[in-house]
Amino acid sequence: MRRVNGASRQKLNELYYKQFKGANLSDMMNIGRHWFESLDHYTLFKEPVIDAINKHKQKGNSIALVSGSFQPCLAPILEHIGGRWLLCTDLETVSNVLTGNIKQQAIGAGKRTIIERFASEQKLHLANCYAYGDDISDLDMMASVGHPVAVASGDGALVAIARSRDWPVI
Repeated sequence: MRRVNGASRQKLNELYYKQFKGANLSDMMNIGRHWFESLDHYTLFKEPVIDAINKHKQKGNSIALVSGSFQPCLAPILEHIGGRWLLCTDLETVSNVLTGNIKQQAIGAGKRTIIERFASEQKLHLANCYAYGDDISDLDMMASVGHPVAVASGDGALVAIARSRDWPVI
């Protein structure tokens, strides 16, 4: 997401999700599924990332998709990659209608908060977990796990930090 007038990624996310005020969540889920089905899945996903996901699944590891996006966009992706859990920006709803407000942000430090809470609930040790990130806003999340991996096609600043910390870059 492009930063505008110095606004943080978190603030831009808040403004973005305000646009969905009044939308029916079920309708949004259907729109998300149709959007995903319209995409070319061969070019959408980075091959090294899909390879890493498949290796984790072969080892019996469960996959959690952690993203600042929201459920309508991410649910079909989670299904496609064979993931188990979706940890994303949680939007407030009243009677299945989006209010435009965020209950839990999954950007920057919000990602770390979400995975720490999730790990506690699931009795997972973050030291045994992997996190893949492609943006500098993923740094908090990546620093909280034992196996952070930077995705090279993403943010150059994140890749530079990963290399300085001897984290793998794919």
